[in-house]
Amino acid sequence: MLDKKVPIFSITRDYISRLKTGVNHIASTESKLKFKNFSLKDEISFPQIYYRGAYKNKPDINILKGNNFSLMWGDLGGLGLRLKWLKNAISKVYFIPIDAISGERAFYTFMQLSKILHFNLPQNSKAFSGKVNRYEGLIMLPCNLRVDTKDVDKHIQEIQVLITTYQLHPNHDNKLINIMNSIKVKAPQDNLVLYVKQEEFRVLMENKTLLRLLQEYFEKYFSALRGYIKNIQDNLFSEQDILNYFKNHPKLALEFKKQVQGDIEIIKSQSPHIIDSWKYYQEFLRICADANII
Repeated sequence: MLDKKVPIFSITRDYISRLKTGVNHIASTESKLKFKNFSLKDEISFPQIYYRGAYKNKPDINILKGNNFSLMWGDLGGLGLRLKWLKNAISKVYFIPIDAISGERAFYTFMQLSKILHFNLPQNSKAFSGKVNRYEGLIMLPCNLRVDTKDVDKHIQEIQVLITTYQLHPNHDNKLINIMNSIKVKAPQDNLVLYVKQEEFRVLMENKTLLRLLQEYFEKYFSALRGYIKNIQDNLFSEQDILNYFKNHPKLALEFKKQVQGDIEIIKSQSPHIIDSWKYYQEFLRICADANII
């Protein structure tokens, strides 16, 4: 409970991009347990992903017709209602375009917001340098590779390698060591990391055979992961696909335009430049104009 009004910030994003993410959103996966803990001897595999709609293993753009655009609860057209709920707790709303929290700009943006909203200054810039991005092939992360060292040296303890990202495990206390540079293997995405405990890192550095085994394993693992990610990305819909769908379904375009109009007016009243910067939403408005959708 808040005992006084406070400023808040709200992330804004092109509504066509939000629809795209909703269409591509994961409904569930097969059990991830076997993908969470595995050994060098286990077959390299990744979970089958299922998407909302008819529990399919590929996204289905036709779900736009049956969900009243509620691809996430209260996602589209609900900004005014949420602000109404919070009206007695808000002193000011800062609308932040999603580009401001993407890539290299994210860390700077949160540094500035910390001064305005008075939260602790962020410290780890790497945690802000990329997105978790799990729906594009990293849904099973974080996971552990158990390295049974008895086959290499019976005097060495078992080693566990944590496969994760900077965003999932910022490693603020530096108790874990990233071995990516040590095994010299290129990961499919720059934000992927391989962490081991400090004492296990010393064991690795003292045992070239063990280090070579890990290098060979992750060459295979990352190659398989690269193919898995590509297969997923090849099936995802783009903003242009969403726009083309609206071109072919003008009645649906009108329904969508009406549903988000209240949100658009709220954002535009304070930050019109944000609405103007939305490339795909502006194209959507042109489609509506060409189809005489008012």
